[in-house]
Amino acid sequence: MSVRSLLAKLPVGKVRLDLVANPLGTGAWTELSSAWPSSCTAISIAYTGEGILKLAKGTAGNEVELPIYIAPGMLMEKLIPLELAKNLRISARCEDQAAASGELVINLFG
Repeated sequence: MSVRSLLAKLPVGKVRLDLVANPLGTGAWTELSSAWPSSCTAISIAYTGEGILKLAKGTAGNEVELPIYIAPGMLMEKLIPLELAKNLRISARCEDQAAASGELVINLFG
């Protein structure tokens, strides 16, 4: 996927997680979306919590980790090429420590 094609992407959806109401741990995957709102070819991420996050796709107990690590303080400065289908279950968990404050926002582009 070229940079030029990424620049032409339109927002097609958003997934938001309030980490105070829904803290993330280092064990089990926590569902962010039971049905991804739209197909996308790129995402941008804002994360104000503590700890490094990982994302996964797939049904509960059969999650497949995505090749993305989300660092604390990550802002929506860049589009990350990532093709995901509509209605896909997306989950997250912490890599190094629990996250119980802040929020995670994932914008979808297609």
